[in-house]
Amino acid sequence: MIQHKMWKEFDNFCREVENVIQGWSDASGNRAPFSYWAREFYYPNIRVYQDEDAIKVEAAIPGVEPESLALSIEDNTLILSGDKPRWVGSEKTEEANDKGSEEVLDRKERSEGAFKRSIALPVKVDADQTTAEYVHGVLRITMPKAETAKARKIEVTIG
Repeated sequence: MIQHKMWKEFDNFCREVENVIQGWSDASGNRAPFSYWAREFYYPNIRVYQDEDAIKVEAAIPGVEPESLALSIEDNTLILSGDKPRWVGSEKTEEANDKGSEEVLDRKERSEGAFKRSIALPVKVDADQTTAEYVHGVLRITMPKAETAKARKIEVTIG
């Protein structure tokens, strides 16, 4: 499938760009700003696959309250949004940094706050029959394919 190959090549390109920019890090080992932005752009990490009857998406979103999650399907695109809470105690460290405390935050690799991810679907789905389940930090979404998107066997007649 050409679409799959294109996105794989784009993902490889993004990884290469991130590797180059990582070389521009400062002496303390902090990553370049692009690296942080790129990580946020692709949050949450997902896996999309399909069988004869459905498209399935798995999203790794540990620590997110299921009540904060919202899903919608618009124009053959799955939209996933939610809110990542702050880590307990993280506000104290950041507040101490602002006040000039001896406790210094050296690195913060986990983002917090609202997120939104749009995922183009490879075929049309039946949004009314879509189900979602959140277990141990993984959101599993099952979207049945629309009848028009399912493969059909066509009989050839001799005539």
